[in-house]
Amino acid sequence: MSNQLIQLSQVSKTFHTRGVSVHALRSVDFEIYPMEIIGLVGISGSGKTTLARILSALSSPDHGELFFQGKNYKNMNRGERFEFKRHVQMVFQDPYSSLNPKMTVFDLVAEPLFTHWNLSQRETEKKVQQALSSVGLDLLTLSCYPEELSGGARQRVAIARALILEPSLLILDEAVSTLDASVQAQVINLLKESHQKKQMTILFISHDLAVVKYLSTKTAVLHQGSIIEIQPTDKLFESPLHPLTKSMLDALKPAEKTEALHVLPPTLGTDASESAEDLSRCVHSDLCPHVHSACLTSPPDMVSMGGDRFVSCYLHD
Repeated sequence: MSNQLIQLSQVSKTFHTRGVSVHALRSVDFEIYPMEIIGLVGISGSGKTTLARILSALSSPDHGELFFQGKNYKNMNRGERFEFKRHVQMVFQDPYSSLNPKMTVFDLVAEPLFTHWNLSQRETEKKVQQALSSVGLDLLTLSCYPEELSGGARQRVAIARALILEPSLLILDEAVSTLDASVQAQVINLLKESHQKKQMTILFISHDLAVVKYLSTKTAVLHQGSIIEIQPTDKLFESPLHPLTKSMLDALKPAEKTEALHVLPPTLGTDASESAEDLSRCVHSDLCPHVHSACLTSPPDMVSMGGDRFVSCYLHD
């Protein structure tokens, strides 16, 4: 465990709404190592944002543990949790709800510096200007409020705000989906540069498989609250191991595979509400084209296929 930057161990999360239990995450084991760029993909409702919020300690799991640099988050003291917040930064899909509308861009981007570092005013101004320039924002925006900016500009402010602390782990939850193509390319290249120069680890959550394929070195597939497959990204696109991963990729345009995952056919639905009896089998058995008797009696374990390739499926057992 000590070699891992961050780890989830047997993490589960259930939401209860109007008498219906929605199993957002089911006994998830997930590890991120230093300097990795991990893509996390899955159809809408598969649990990606819930997983990201638990990794960043913004939400607590119902069951399971979060570890950072080998230490259980539950056992951290106040100072260690404060340091955790600096090392693990998250950029949300909706920048308008994550930015205080009463603060200027300068105050928004500088706030993490005031909280975590004791810098002079000149040093703070320099770092804020560098952060904004790195995401392609004009320094004239420093005095603007979020409502005065476009959605894409607001998202770039949110990214600059996360990057300014030089975190160990940056989690991006659909964070570039609202940017136009040229700005998106600039931000993606900035992430690659930060990964190399600042030894930053990245978890990149996206529906855009073309961007995931370009940016990530390893990709995990989440479906109905379970991680069904983890592979080096090139291997996953070349030879997916899980039948549902293959169905997901086959549903996309074969030439570039750039369509969003939410266009998947109804056979890959996202209803995660199930009874207690249903949880005694593979939760994907209703959708899988290769289901057999073992799938209906117990859920499969994640097994190694060698070469950093893992799959949760009886087909490969």
